Amino acid sequence: LLSVWKPPAMNSARVVEQSTQTLKDDPNNADALFVRGRAHLALDQAARAIEDLHRALELRPDDDKFLFQRGVAYLHLDELSAAIEDFTAAIEVKPHGNPEIYFHRGMAFSDIDEEQQAVKDFSRAIELRPSEWQYYFHRALSYTVLLQQQRAVRDYTRALELNPRSYDAYCSRALLFRDQGHFQRALDDYTAAIEIDNTLAIAFVGRGNVYRKMDDAQRAMSDLDRAIEIDPC
Repeated sequence: LLSVWKPPAMNSARVVEQSTQTLKDDPNNADALFVRGRAHLALDQAARAIEDLHRALELRPDDDKFLFQRGVAYLHLDELSAAIEDFTAAIEVKPHGNPEIYFHRGMAFSDIDEEQQAVKDFSRAIELRPSEWQYYFHRALSYTVLLQQQRAVRDYTRALELNPRSYDAYCSRALLFRDQGHFQRALDDYTAAIEIDNTLAIAFVGRGNVYRKMDDAQRAMSDLDRAIEIDPC
């Protein structure tokens, strides 16, 4: 469920070539280093991206875009402390700037089980960009870990208002409804997820388990059999 942003890979190899040529003529061109670093990240070359972004930051140490991008590269390498450090530095430079910085730092905090801090960062991202469904979705995940189910349900609901095609949000909310004993609501959410993607094994498993709790053995077996057909493993 965790999706770390990176720039699109289209023509990234060409961007690397062009930026490299620029740097041959002007090795201290911080913008060219930044552009090449982004391109390396798009090509799943996070270590190379960090090298370029580190050099760019030596030339321009207070550039929030450079700090954010290096933080994203550190996330790709699961170097979470380094990522948080860069995101924090970027926020200090421009605290009312890019909400993606707060969002990515929130995900990093969540990965180290600092869910309270993650909620704070997701909330700040929402303040800056209230129309982004993923911010609500990830805050809901953190609320779930913190056992704040009602808040989680509200955030999943808002995420679905903004993106009705998110089967992840439907399945996540369905699980909370099931745990709260709201079996029909859980069934409705799992069914909605299946209508979006009828190859979603986890939704059939979830719905089958709800049917089992409702003592509907026939429908439970049907859904669980369908899940096995989709994913025999």
